[in-house]
Amino acid sequence: MPDLDDDLFATFKTQGSPVNPLPASEVRRRGDRMRRRNNTLAAVGGVAAALVVIATPLAVVANQSSPEKPDPPIATQPTQVDWLQEIPGTVDVSLGIQGANAAQDPEPTDQPGVIDIEVCGETAFAAAAGTVDVAGATYVELGTEHSVGRTLAVYPDGTAAQEAAARLRDAADRCTSAPGTGEGDTVRFEVSGGQLAADESFVVTRGVYGAGDDFPTQGVDHYVVARTGNALLVTLTEGVAANDQQVQAEQDAVADLVATMSAFSPEAD
Repeated sequence: MPDLDDDLFATFKTQGSPVNPLPASEVRRRGDRMRRRNNTLAAVGGVAAALVVIATPLAVVANQSSPEKPDPPIATQPTQVDWLQEIPGTVDVSLGIQGANAAQDPEPTDQPGVIDIEVCGETAFAAAAGTVDVAGATYVELGTEHSVGRTLAVYPDGTAAQEAAARLRDAADRCTSAPGTGEGDTVRFEVSGGQLAADESFVVTRGVYGAGDDFPTQGVDHYVVARTGNALLVTLTEGVAANDQQVQAEQDAVADLVATMSAFSPEAD
């Protein structure tokens, strides 16, 4: 093995670029600067990656929460209703009138059985007001005050029939008491809801009361009112009992007739 002072090692000492090693303090300073730069780049890269991860689902959610608005519905024209203007033969106004001792058999006619209804001095119903067709029937029981009158009034349209029914009901609601024909007598009106298979129905009860009396001094009158479409049925039964059972009986008597009034419903076409 050659000596360390051999010329071979001497060549490395004298040839090539001279090697001038840096001081230890400078080496440490440059190392610290490189580490700081690498740490900064790593931190910036991590934040950017996090923003990408966060922004992507937010964008997806935003797109999902803002769907495209549907097109507005196309406007449709109102349905034209051809209201029935005449009473058909399938509607018998006398249907359901019963009595054991009639002056004459009740038959439908072209004359109203209930012409006008006066409530507190005003005409609450008039068979000839605004109607396009009218039919009626009457029944009078011999030897008693019991009688039945019916009017089936047809109006140009459903609105007119509805207004006629409302006019009668509102008048009876307002007139809870009116002077009677006898001294100290009062006439009282009471409105109750109907239970008929019609667009609307109600019952108006008219009773005569003596001074200080809580009960009618005689039989009461019941008006059964039912409307279907543009047809309005008004039935007056005079001189009957003033109780709920009688009110129900009056409605039962016209139930079959009201069922045939479905011919006036706009859905019937």
